[in-house]
Amino acid sequence: MCPIDPDDFDDFDDFEEYEKPEKEEDMAPRDIQTAGGRLRKFHKQFDSSVRAKLQDCLYREIEENGKLILQILCPNEAVFKRLARKHQKIRTSVKWIWLEKMDEVALCVETKDGLHCQNYDAKHPYW
Repeated sequence: MCPIDPDDFDDFDDFEEYEKPEKEEDMAPRDIQTAGGRLRKFHKQFDSSVRAKLQDCLYREIEENGKLILQILCPNEAVFKRLARKHQKIRTSVKWIWLEKMDEVALCVETKDGLHCQNYDAKHPYW
């Protein structure tokens, strides 16, 4: 094991060049500042079988009754049921990638009776 050489590190004593971003969004890593970037990061959180199911889905962010909701529209009921089993990981991933701005995640599927959605709390994914 090699000892750590303090000269290998940059000098962090001078912070004059650092400017705090004006908007909270600018503090996020570049790869999640756009909707497409967030979705790419979201997909990468899952194994290939779940990722394949998520790639068949459509996504939209909507505001309903003062709540911001990420809707995931599944192509059929089989995908809806499989993703519903992964709701805990989906909720947790949304919480961290969307920087706690999403209030809910809705897994949805179009049925003969209309759009059926199962909503999950994204702010507190452990309850």
